[in-house]
Amino acid sequence: ISADGKGYAAMQGPGAGYLSSYSSSNFGGGASYGGQGGLAPYMTEIAPVYGSLYEPFDLGSGGGHGTRGGAGGGKLKLQVGGQLLNDGTISANGSDGTTSGNLTTFGGGGSGGSIYLTTGTLTGSGVMSANGGNGDYNNNNYIGGGGGGGRIALHYGTDTYTGTVTVTGGLGYAIDGVGGSGTIYKKSNSETQGHLILENGATGTTEFPGGTYALDSLTINNSILVIGESVDLTISNLLLSNTATIYISGSVPLSVTD
Repeated sequence: ISADGKGYAAMQGPGAGYLSSYSSSNFGGGASYGGQGGLAPYMTEIAPVYGSLYEPFDLGSGGGHGTRGGAGGGKLKLQVGGQLLNDGTISANGSDGTTSGNLTTFGGGGSGGSIYLTTGTLTGSGVMSANGGNGDYNNNNYIGGGGGGGRIALHYGTDTYTGTVTVTGGLGYAIDGVGGSGTIYKKSNSETQGHLILENGATGTTEFPGGTYALDSLTINNSILVIGESVDLTISNLLLSNTATIYISGSVPLSVTD
């Protein structure tokens, strides 16, 4: 089941990538959704994140540049009363940015879309992904910004799934060009709050939309999380690994109970 590239078109959507220019060249930044889009050269502004962590059902946004930015991922919602067996692929990935033939226009990657599953039993060994698209790649270098990862939420009675679930940001120009991890939310019917996972292929930045959040656990792997002043976050268990970093801005009511 694929909704790859079925979201907003280039420079469209609430997290659309921005555009910068220098001399005769134009550079597209990565789009945001669950994770922040990556920066392109000569760019300082990042598109905002948006949408629900718990019940995601938004389209991914389009990367920067109107003709070369990658489209965002689409949105999928599956409600299966019995067993959901995935030995194949369920995806809502953003598309890669492209370049013009004269090498003066470089597009940013689209952000990943959303996958929202509810089922009695989740099982299988397949793939689920809402990854951001890569920025334009030319002459062995990424030029545009990578798209941020999308959002996946899994609600279930029983979980025996052994496959992969990814919301990685796309690759982009230098370190700041990498798209941030999207969000993976997992919750069984017997749990009150559920678990959130941020896991990226290369270090990128994720920021929660403003609001109140309570989690049984938060796992951050190879990702940067920024917690802004408009976020109230309570966590029972926190796990950081592989250069994971949390930045807290202002007076944020952050509570870690264990």
